[in-house]
Amino acid sequence: MENNIGIGILVALTFTSTVFVINTEYYTKSQKIILYLLFLFPPAQWILGAILLLWNKENDKTEGFNLYKFDNQIDELRSLRNKGLLTESEYVLKSKQIRDKKQTIFFEQTKEYKTLKKLKDQNILTEKEFLEKTELLKSSLGSTVEAKEESLKEI
Repeated sequence: MENNIGIGILVALTFTSTVFVINTEYYTKSQKIILYLLFLFPPAQWILGAILLLWNKENDKTEGFNLYKFDNQIDELRSLRNKGLLTESEYVLKSKQIRDKKQTIFFEQTKEYKTLKKLKDQNILTEKEFLEKTELLKSSLGSTVEAKEESLKEI
């Protein structure tokens, strides 16, 4: 009976870690594939997952960690403002620039934008059509980007 509980816990942890790897933005696609295949040997998956997570964090290789870079920049600006090195208007201007850059990165990583860009590169869409479609897409994705940003802050 005790063996069954241990096996159940191991299977649950393996399943949970595999789902985390697949759904997170802290690993690249190739890293996700490797870690997914290692679900057959959970200790290797956990060790390699931790190593890759630290590696990606150090090198800012994934979207998840790039978001923290922007948040850290805003925190640094806030610190400078609190020390009196930045005025309130400078802080607001700089933090808005950082937030806009962050939203642009979100937008350019969407599947829809990549499809539009591909169609433009293949001369199926004109430059004018591309700009119109991207503006339409930006307006429809505005709330989605904010929701995604909030969900990443929770992690």
